[in-house]
Amino acid sequence: VSHLVLLEDDIRVTLALVAAATSGLLLAAALVLPARTDLARHAFPFAFGMVGLALINSALHLALSTDILQTTNLILVLFGASVFIPSMRWFALTASLTVAAWAAAAISIGETPDLIHFVFAMVSGLVAASLFSWVRSRSVRGSHRLRLLADSQRAEVELLATHDFLTG
Repeated sequence: VSHLVLLEDDIRVTLALVAAATSGLLLAAALVLPARTDLARHAFPFAFGMVGLALINSALHLALSTDILQTTNLILVLFGASVFIPSMRWFALTASLTVAAWAAAAISIGETPDLIHFVFAMVSGLVAASLFSWVRSRSVRGSHRLRLLADSQRAEVELLATHDFLTG
């Protein structure tokens, strides 16, 4: 709704329709995904898809508005991906696509007085988001490793508690 009220006439309908389609896809995912039994196996691609929708919306907004200030939306996509996608590979794919989309839009916009500031903002955002992603990825892997160890120890304790090794 805000697109229809706040944006220029030539882009408001297009961006409102894309936002509505994105909302519809996310609603469908919220309704369908909980019923899937293989969700854990495909968690990273699903997360990538959701972040990808935000990337498409933000990149399209930047390209159509030709307003370099919209770079901040793509930086937020990077930070969101660094928290939401706990896989370095999937984050790297998201970050690569985000930077490529930003670069393509920035080239099509051309030279602006603020461009150099947003180049530094995008690079800084990419570095910070990459560090967040790396820390989160290590944390998730460490938690998983500890859970596996606890399960193994629990099974060992159950075996010791239920089996008499002296008498068989």
